[in-house]
Amino acid sequence: MWIAAFGHLTIQLAQHIEVCMCKDAPKTVYGRMARHSYWRIFIVINIAVFFISYFLASISPVKFELGGRIAIGLLFTVVLAVLSAERCHDRDKSGYFAILLFVPVVCLWPLVELLFLRGTVGPNKWLFRVFRG
Repeated sequence: MWIAAFGHLTIQLAQHIEVCMCKDAPKTVYGRMARHSYWRIFIVINIAVFFISYFLASISPVKFELGGRIAIGLLFTVVLAVLSAERCHDRDKSGYFAILLFVPVVCLWPLVELLFLRGTVGPNKWLFRVFRG
């Protein structure tokens, strides 16, 4: 039961980040996300993880050992997985392609595709999105 609540919370967090950072980003996992929007969210999430971890470790270093780090890491991993699935859709790939981000050496391939390569121009099997430039 708590796993379902945790998953719902992370999806809501991902949607709030999208709304704040990207007005053109879709609001569900089934949409598409442009490269520039993904970059912005990717950077913001990594900075947030750093500062939240630093802040919590400075408040109570003894209590924020392994359990706190695992919880924060898991939360932001799920958020990035959801956003990476949207970016995969923009590259006309299944969201399951984002799972390769968690495989040690192989993770470089999807990382380059998601961060540097342009998405599909025009409609694809996931959704229609028009590039503005």
